[in-house]
Amino acid sequence: MRTKWFAVFAVASVWFASYTYAASLSPLQRDAIYEAYFSTFHNALRNLHSYDKSSVDGTKGYEMYTPVGQYFDVAGFAPYDSEDDAQLHAWYCHSDAIVFATNVSSQSYFGGNEGTIFTDSTFVVDEVIKGQPGAIRAGFPADVVRIGGTVEDGADTLKVMVANRPDFEKGKEYFLLLNKPNQPVFQAWHTSDWVTVEVAADRFHPSMKSPFGIMPGESPEALRSRIDWLAHRFACH
Repeated sequence: MRTKWFAVFAVASVWFASYTYAASLSPLQRDAIYEAYFSTFHNALRNLHSYDKSSVDGTKGYEMYTPVGQYFDVAGFAPYDSEDDAQLHAWYCHSDAIVFATNVSSQSYFGGNEGTIFTDSTFVVDEVIKGQPGAIRAGFPADVVRIGGTVEDGADTLKVMVANRPDFEKGKEYFLLLNKPNQPVFQAWHTSDWVTVEVAADRFHPSMKSPFGIMPGESPEALRSRIDWLAHRFACH
């Protein structure tokens, strides 16, 4: 059973850390975040204000779809017992940290010359499955950034949506695979832009089928056992 960390002091500290992080981002830092993940789209994104208003909700912006490459190529999946195991071990090896964490707050802001939106979310880490000592710790906050979100700017409500990917919700627990880009000004972790994996009632509830090799209806305890078994059996390359 994971220990919950919801002391008043901890929550207040996390909220303050999230607010000061997002509020202190300079244009240079935001451009660094943009360049870190979306350099291939540089100068290709229209300013969000230039889009027509949606007839559904009156917002301006666009929707993104899951790109090819969100799964590792494990054709044949040998020497693993299944494709799910091959995917899980690949994601394990390519992640700097893997955690269970509870969302405390989220704040969205412009990136890419107002051509896209990022959301910075602060979590309290409940349990660390993988991570360098001191880099991420249970009971402490972690800032996580990914593309998408909504920003009110003047008379316009601007939105960047990711298809079939719910936003993080305050108070809910999530399974996060995290990476730290090699950017001097980049303070936050990055997690998948394309999938949200909620944890509730001792089960995973992913927004897409079998993300990261998680099996449908799998429990966190079963996943921990699979990760331990794979990490001891196969080396990362």
